[in-house]
Amino acid sequence: MIMRPFQSAVMTTVLVLAFGVISGFSSSAPTSAGPRHPTLGEYVSTQSALVPMGWQRSSGVSKAAWSTAVADETVKIDSRGRTFVVDPPLPAQKISGTTRAAPVVTDIPLTDAFTLHSRPGSTKVIYLDFDGQTMTNTAWSAYVPLVVPAYSIDGSPSFSSTEKQRIIDAWSAVAEDYSMFDVDVTTEDPGQPAINRTSYGDNQYGVRTLITDENNGIANIACPTGCQGVAFVGTFDYVDPDGDWEWYSPAFAFSDPSFSGKTLSDVISHEVGHNLGLSHDGQGSDPYYMGRSGWAPIMGAGYSQTLVQWSNGDYSKKATNREDDFAVMQSQGLSLVADDFGNSTSTATTISLNTSTSGTIHSRSDVDYFRFVATATSVDIAVMLPSYSANLDCSITVLNSSNQTVASANPSELPASVTVNVTQGATYYIKIDGLGFGIAASTGYSDYGSVGEYRLSVSGDTRRTLTPGTPTVTGTAKFGETLTGNIGSWGAGVSTSTEWFIGQTATGDIDNTYVVQSADVGKVVSFRVTASKAGYQDSVVSATTQPAVAAEITITGTPTISGIPKVGNTLTVDVGTWESGATTSQQWRRNGSPISSATGTTYALQKSDKGKTISVTVTATKAGYTTVTATSALTGKVAK
Repeated sequence: MIMRPFQSAVMTTVLVLAFGVISGFSSSAPTSAGPRHPTLGEYVSTQSALVPMGWQRSSGVSKAAWSTAVADETVKIDSRGRTFVVDPPLPAQKISGTTRAAPVVTDIPLTDAFTLHSRPGSTKVIYLDFDGQTMTNTAWSAYVPLVVPAYSIDGSPSFSSTEKQRIIDAWSAVAEDYSMFDVDVTTEDPGQPAINRTSYGDNQYGVRTLITDENNGIANIACPTGCQGVAFVGTFDYVDPDGDWEWYSPAFAFSDPSFSGKTLSDVISHEVGHNLGLSHDGQGSDPYYMGRSGWAPIMGAGYSQTLVQWSNGDYSKKATNREDDFAVMQSQGLSLVADDFGNSTSTATTISLNTSTSGTIHSRSDVDYFRFVATATSVDIAVMLPSYSANLDCSITVLNSSNQTVASANPSELPASVTVNVTQGATYYIKIDGLGFGIAASTGYSDYGSVGEYRLSVSGDTRRTLTPGTPTVTGTAKFGETLTGNIGSWGAGVSTSTEWFIGQTATGDIDNTYVVQSADVGKVVSFRVTASKAGYQDSVVSATTQPAVAAEITITGTPTISGIPKVGNTLTVDVGTWESGATTSQQWRRNGSPISSATGTTYALQKSDKGKTISVTVTATKAGYTTVTATSALTGKVAK
């Protein structure tokens, strides 16, 4: 292993390697180099060689994906019959943005970037190699040592804080992608013996994935026009008959400086998936399905989607690959983790309030049940997803002792939480499940790949509750009136604070009296008392009123009309004497019906008024008061 070789040394090695492989070494190469294997410079395309060969177990492609591999131009086969994939880069616009925010909840310090392990006790390993490697005697570098540069976004030989954070994020997401399997995803070199499988009796093995930049010897050989990754298919548990354990290792993930940890993880998990025998998930003529509704398959191209999961091809009738990803990976040497929690209320795991529990939904049929006895009156239940880019679309269901649902949560965002009012001393159950979204084959995704790790927390205030007092409010809830609040009786040792509320809005008035304002009309006024005592939960009790009502405007005298009711004459209204601050408006009427636009204090009689009676209605308004109207007496019939 090396730590960031200088670029000049890298380029020298790359040029030598590129020249040697592209020129091709004949079978007369020195036998001291070990058993003769074909190099990448000798591979032939899928179309010219894969079809005539028919089905071969050694190719690493599952039968379910055979037709997909034949039609996929990115799939190649070397002259020894081993399949490998050259994944092309995607246009920049296809790896920008996400449709919904990823729940970033990792709290790993940067100093741990190169010592990360997902399951340190496992005998299977996926090593994410970010610090480069010098390779010899592999399909990538048969005879000339190949120096593969370390991961970098700035060209510096030391790892910056930004680079370490992206490494942590990428590791977190890849670990989540493989969390349902008994395999250790690590950034710490486990040593080559932990990766090589030397015999069928050797149960400790795995894969190395080199994460490097796009300008390197391997990329120049395998994909001179550019690619995002290169990997052999079905080599995870491969035993080389000639003893060259590292011949088909490692897989490569080529990074661009703009790649986030999430984008890096999409590339890495995809290439490791090839090592585990998986082929591409496409749609129609496109070998890479890019997803929808925030979802995409790992073996497609999920760069622009937040939720990237394993798939069985049920996302479209035109899906190109129906292989069962989990079954294929198990056939290549991985095994699912043991079920960690019971799948029913009868086998539920007992937990206590104010504790946190970590678990894994390891298959679409897996559900986890937990049991708790309520020691509080309200319980907050939350499921957080510890990965930087989670796979589990999680739901929470809370049931009572009669197996009846009392609360549930299945939000559009990936974490889920719910608050439940419970009865102290009663037993409740929590069910954690992975769900799909929408219609799998058209608008959403199924629950097939909705698996992964979660962290369940159940919290509530377990202190005793105070016996509540009985606050009261006296007075009439009417504009301008004064209300008085009384805290009631609370017992010894209890301290109280008060505040007046209008609806659910605090007024800031904390004494025991309140004058009803004009804006309060139609709203409930309440006197809220908060009581506290050491060793007890705070108690909050409110005394409320009926909705506040408006005061009434007073009037002295009634509106009167002066003037002779004759066509052509002008009538004038005296609106009367109203309470100070009131605003008045007028409406003249003909035989009791409003006259259009006749709203002033005077009215000129028209021909149409002949033989009719005239009156005027005065309307008075004032903030905090009810609107009042008064109508004058009728005039005599209007003369010609």
